[in-house]
Amino acid sequence: PELADSNMRLEFINYGDTQMVYVLTANGKKWSVLVTQPSQKVGIGNDEFNNLRQLSDIESDVVVKPEYYFTDGKHELYVSPYIYQARCVASQDMGYGIYIPEPYYRFEPFFRKDEDVVNTCMIANLIRLYDDEKNLGIGACKIGGGDFILDKSWDSSDRSITTTLDKMKLIAARELIPMSLEDYEQQLLIEFSERTYYRDYSERDPSILINHKNRIPMKIEVIGEGIELGRQLRKER
Repeated sequence: PELADSNMRLEFINYGDTQMVYVLTANGKKWSVLVTQPSQKVGIGNDEFNNLRQLSDIESDVVVKPEYYFTDGKHELYVSPYIYQARCVASQDMGYGIYIPEPYYRFEPFFRKDEDVVNTCMIANLIRLYDDEKNLGIGACKIGGGDFILDKSWDSSDRSITTTLDKMKLIAARELIPMSLEDYEQQLLIEFSERTYYRDYSERDPSILINHKNRIPMKIEVIGEGIELGRQLRKER
């Protein structure tokens, strides 16, 4: 019922390989609506919906937990809380940066210091969200393409590790892959130190399990620092 409103408004804001993204305004509240692309098979959206809910049980402060899933058997979508004017972390050939939606939608590269901090925190969160009860890690992650967002207030913050962790959220989880934590850490070191971008699925290297379509390799020391930070966060939990 909270989604039903005679004055509801639906606005397209973005698209990816898997989903089209809309903002729904209903009953004075905004929601993200993620509609599975027509080229994708029905069930992909349900998998991601369930993955995100499972991950939110591990770290609810890190994951944007979806609330509703709908399908008519031919199409599907799920609905999540909308993070107002969030910055999507992404990589372009010029480097890592963020997409800023206002006053016009644009990509802005990071300063080098900010890039290292954000990349460290993204790797740390992948380690932090590893499920050691089921031995599952996040796979098919487009870490350079919008899977992680930063709260708008990050722009005017000190942009430290602590602040960035506090303002970073995971909004996508296409796959959870079975792997020991030690192997998962090694895979992060291997994959994120490479460029893994591909234009279409036929070009994809099947040995790349986690880091899909990333245009810019990360520095190996940043990946290592992220893994160590993730271990520390797990111990604190």
